[in-house]
Amino acid sequence: MKVLIINSPIYNKKVADKEDYLPPFGQGYIATSLQKQNIDTKIIDAIYKNYTVDELLQMIEKEKPEAVGINIFSINYHLVKELIEKCQTKTTFIVGGKSTRFLYQDILNFNTPNPINVIIGEGEYIIPAIIQDNIAESPIISTQNKKVYQVNSDSIYFPKDLSQTKLDRSLFAGRQITNVYGEIEEAIVTSRECLYNCAFCGGARSLNKDVSVRIRPKEDIINELEYIRQNSPNTQSIRILDDLFLKNADSIKTAIEIFSRFNFHWRAMCHINSLKMPMTC
Repeated sequence: MKVLIINSPIYNKKVADKEDYLPPFGQGYIATSLQKQNIDTKIIDAIYKNYTVDELLQMIEKEKPEAVGINIFSINYHLVKELIEKCQTKTTFIVGGKSTRFLYQDILNFNTPNPINVIIGEGEYIIPAIIQDNIAESPIISTQNKKVYQVNSDSIYFPKDLSQTKLDRSLFAGRQITNVYGEIEEAIVTSRECLYNCAFCGGARSLNKDVSVRIRPKEDIINELEYIRQNSPNTQSIRILDDLFLKNADSIKTAIEIFSRFNFHWRAMCHINSLKMPMTC
């Protein structure tokens, strides 16, 4: 069994884009989970490789995978729609990403003979079940060749304990970035969902009340940093992709405890509301 996981393109033409794009970590977690089930899985990062829709279709035709997983965003909805509708290869599409919560009704109208499974929520546990045809939950919508599944806090496929969700970082070998300080940098993810309610954000708490906020345990973060130190010894800096990593005084103390064990420089995002009130460390 073969599966392609596509980080969908944001352009449908070759562009002189010098942006240092981060690897698609969410898809990395999914690919790691599939590989644990002995499913041959390949990630195709169309953004990083500057692939067009036609190039992706050629890859699908060449690989002839049993399933193609692809993310979708509001800005590239038309490109994902074009890829799925133009695909002549017999396969099953699995469409995920944060925007499916708002786009699933439109995806149900895609014109294709291929089955489409839309995932609202996190995919690393439910996607292997769908691909192996042993799904234990019913879709919330089923129409002709399309199904919509919802992975919320009540789902058996919801990753409640982030220490059990592992990332095979070798999937992104060679994807280190030189940061603005000239240091070789790796990135990590330390939580999922958000406490805050920004009006511009699809991850706002008011839009995602059916999923809980989860924080990775300190020891689990330390283990990943130790893996990076041993397997990517040229890494100088760690970027934490998490608005909640520095959310209060206690989290700052935890960050100091974690990084005091390593020689890494590090930088983290911080939500503006974390700085709204003075914090005493």
